[in-house]
Amino acid sequence: MPHIRPAADNDTTAQPSRQPAGEPGPALGGLPPWVRHRLAELSEENAQLKQAIRTRPVVDQARGVLMTVLHGDADDAWQVLRQTSQHANVPLRDVASWVVSSTGGTPMCEDLRVPMRKAMERVWRQRDGEGSRRTASAS
Repeated sequence: MPHIRPAADNDTTAQPSRQPAGEPGPALGGLPPWVRHRLAELSEENAQLKQAIRTRPVVDQARGVLMTVLHGDADDAWQVLRQTSQHANVPLRDVASWVVSSTGGTPMCEDLRVPMRKAMERVWRQRDGEGSRRTASAS
């Protein structure tokens, strides 16, 4: 974002400065620390949202693959992705990329295969348990 420098006495328009990105310019340097801190937080949040938008298609594709494998719904697939990511300590977008790549014949790495199998088993057990409870309560 360009910094706005004050107009000269005889100039009625403000001009953007050519301050390099990431360096606090005169406009930011004069702001209170809490404002600079909040700007940094918002900048980080913006970067995270941009990353989420870029990775959303691969996550959605992975959910579709897992829905087919699990014979389940989008929530089941999401649980497998999330649990695999947490237990393998791998970013969810990377887990999703591996799932999508594995459909083309690329074997999934061992570091993800075991946590994913366990996550799938947990989802199946949970789903089967809920089905049993629903059947028992319907009787």
